[in-house]
Amino acid sequence: MDEVLSGVRSAIAVKIFGPDLIELRKIGEQVRDVIQPIAGVVDLQLEPQLPIRQVQIHYDRAAAATYGLSMEQLSNVVETALNGRVVSQVAENQQLIDISISLTEKARNSLDAIRAIPLSLLCHCRQRKNRIQGELGR
Repeated sequence: MDEVLSGVRSAIAVKIFGPDLIELRKIGEQVRDVIQPIAGVVDLQLEPQLPIRQVQIHYDRAAAATYGLSMEQLSNVVETALNGRVVSQVAENQQLIDISISLTEKARNSLDAIRAIPLSLLCHCRQRKNRIQGELGR
């Protein structure tokens, strides 16, 4: 029940809120250092908040409409390019082998390569910092 109410699996949780991931990490480490020596404290840990590069893609609805494309169609193409999609299967040695398509790993990890997808006329891609998990809009 504790996890349902607090979002963490422990009897006691300290939650720190703020917009700066680096500052939150420093404060979390300070809190950990204060709590660690208390007798009876076990399994003390900080939630891992690693800086992860993310890409935001904002579609230009007006440009897409001029080509007769829906947001669903654009999203499917981008999802296929970045995450891959099984498009067929081939039988080999009595097994079905999936055939999938996607951008190469190098291209999926390059903002310039993502921007070079012909859809770049219909959307704007930018890199951003990872989101900080919050509660109730905090």
